[in-house]
Amino acid sequence: MARRAIRWHKQGRGIVSSVTPGSPVRLWIDGPVAADSLVDVFQIAEVAISRALRKLFRRSPGTFVTNLPVNPNAVVPTGSGVLTEDWLAAQRLGKSLRASRYVGRLPGEGASGPLEVFAETSVTTNSSSPSLRLDASMLAGATGLPLPSVLAQTGERKTTLAAIVKAAVDPDVQLRVLTPSSPELDLDTYLQEVAEVFDVRGDDLFEAFREVNADWLIEPLDIETGTGRPTHIEAGHSIPLTVDLYPSEPGSTMLALAVVDTASEQVLGISEMVGLTVDEYGLIFRDF
Repeated sequence: MARRAIRWHKQGRGIVSSVTPGSPVRLWIDGPVAADSLVDVFQIAEVAISRALRKLFRRSPGTFVTNLPVNPNAVVPTGSGVLTEDWLAAQRLGKSLRASRYVGRLPGEGASGPLEVFAETSVTTNSSSPSLRLDASMLAGATGLPLPSVLAQTGERKTTLAAIVKAAVDPDVQLRVLTPSSPELDLDTYLQEVAEVFDVRGDDLFEAFREVNADWLIEPLDIETGTGRPTHIEAGHSIPLTVDLYPSEPGSTMLALAVVDTASEQVLGISEMVGLTVDEYGLIFRDF
C-alpha cells in the first residue's frame, strides 16, 4: 500500500517549502487518516551537524517540537485528503543566520519534505546535489557526487557550486564563500546554538562535530573563488546563483556560502556546510 504524501501548506499560498517566522502553517495529508491522528513536527539539522548528532544520540537526530491534530473543519484545497491544525513556524537558529528546518511525520505514513523558516534571506546548496537527503540516518559516509566542471580560459579547472537564494526582503546580494576559519561562519556560536536547540552539551557536540567531519576540517584546502555581479532579489521570490571554485591541489575541505547585502556588506544568511573533495585531476566531488 502506497504511503500518503505529506506536504507543508499555508492558507492563501498553497504548498510551501519556506516561510518567515510566526507564519501559520499546517500539514496536508493526501488521503484519509484516523480522526484522532497526530502529525509530529521535528526540527532537523543540516548534514554536517546531523552526522555529529547521530554519533551522540545513536538514532535519527531530529528533535521533537510539537504535534498537530487533524482539523476536521478545514477546507482541503483539492477536495481530497486532510489538513492539520495550524502551527506558528519558529526560527530557532536566528543568531547564527541559518534557516531552521522542520519535517512532519505521521506514524506509518512517512515524513514531509523540509520546511525552511528564515527571517530575511535563506541560501541552500542542496539543489546542486540532486540525490542529497537531509536525514543523516541515510548518510554513512561521503556521497561523492561530481560537481559541474570545465577548463577555464586560463587553463585552470573551474567548478560551479549552485545555490538557491530566497528572500523576505529585496536587497542586491552576492554570494561569498566561507571556510571554517572565516569569522563570518563563526562555528563556535553556531554549534552552541544548535546544542541548545537539540538539548546536548555544547562541548560534546563540538567534539563530535570535529570527529565525524575531521577529513574536511584538517588542513582545509585553499580554494580560490570567483563571485558574480550583484543580483537583485524581490521580496518573496527565490533565484538561482552560482559561485566558481578553482582548486589548486587535491584534498578535502568544508565551506559554506553567505548571502551578502552588497550595499551594507552585511551577511544576511548562511547556507548549510558543504564537504568537498578534490581529486588529482582537479575535479571536485561533493561529499555532503
